[in-house]
Amino acid sequence: MICSIYSFISSGKLDGGHWQGNLETSLQSNVLLIIIGNFANVYRGAIFGILYNAFGRGLVSRRMVVLVGLMVVVFDVFITFNRITAAYYAIMLVLLYRRYLPLMLLAAIPLLPIVGYFSIVWSALRGLALVDGYSLSGFVNAMSAVNTAIGSGQMEIGRSTNGIFDSENIIVLDWLVQNTGGRFPQLNGYTFLLRPLTVLIPSTLWPDKPGVFGLIVGSNLQGVPGLALNSTLFGEAVGNFSYAWPLPLLAMLLLLNGLYGAFASRFPFANGAGFFVGFALWRFDMAFGFISLIGLAAFVLVLKVVDIVLDSREAAAGAAAPRRVRPGVKRSRLGPSSGHRTAAPASPAFRPEEDVGATGWPATEAQTGGGRWHGSM
Repeated sequence: MICSIYSFISSGKLDGGHWQGNLETSLQSNVLLIIIGNFANVYRGAIFGILYNAFGRGLVSRRMVVLVGLMVVVFDVFITFNRITAAYYAIMLVLLYRRYLPLMLLAAIPLLPIVGYFSIVWSALRGLALVDGYSLSGFVNAMSAVNTAIGSGQMEIGRSTNGIFDSENIIVLDWLVQNTGGRFPQLNGYTFLLRPLTVLIPSTLWPDKPGVFGLIVGSNLQGVPGLALNSTLFGEAVGNFSYAWPLPLLAMLLLLNGLYGAFASRFPFANGAGFFVGFALWRFDMAFGFISLIGLAAFVLVLKVVDIVLDSREAAAGAAAPRRVRPGVKRSRLGPSSGHRTAAPASPAFRPEEDVGATGWPATEAQTGGGRWHGSM
């Protein structure tokens, strides 16, 4: 939440104009915005994996996960205008209630066109809403323009599948397959291999650093500087290596899998977070996978700093007035391997070694009756 608020204030969206142009201008000179903005992009998906993992480990109830997830969606939509958090939330709900999956699939049939249509409307709305700055009048004017477009037939409900599946990304991928090495210059790893190493370096320090793949595609396909076109993770691999794309893509995915596996073996919350990072990686470029790992490591570092501060305060308070400690409860907040606060001994109603798989994900349906925090993540 803090990262999102800082990114929103620093991005120039409050000043009016086109939000993408304002953001690019801010990113060129604001090093902190580059770091925090990238981390915010990671956390808006990882939070749903962390919530689900906490539920699977019996730390919170299903109801709490649903409510907190909904709050995250509402907050993020009105700060970033992105729909992706709603997609993350829907995936989390499917995992939480997967025993009812057949019923959810049936219910989704009539709802998909409506959701897709709303997604298209929202895409148009967010592009106009901030032209005059973040204000009620700006929203009203944007909604008026969208209503005019609806009335003219430019937003037919039959096209709503694009809003659900982002199928325009497949169109861009197809263009890359046909034009890499021709209209689109083969990048030979320029963005696929080098950008993950340089993404956090501001352009003011390195003007010629590897650029965003989507911007390069937009410039070549449409001839519009500043236009970012997503082409899925496959598109970046094709644009960099042409017909040899499967080998470097497989190598990078295996590398990411190994890095996340090692990280999750020490900090189990990364199992759930990594799942949502992998889902988001479908839309983003390869650099996102490495940025996400750095962001999760920074999250652990913040938790450890907070734990040290709280321990020092407790030690100071204990010196003045020693408090009794319940038998069997450790005072340390962070476990030696998990990076989380050490939980109290499991009650007979919930035994992690029986109900949670080796990956930290629930092997069976976790109990939901009033699960409480024995420690905090």
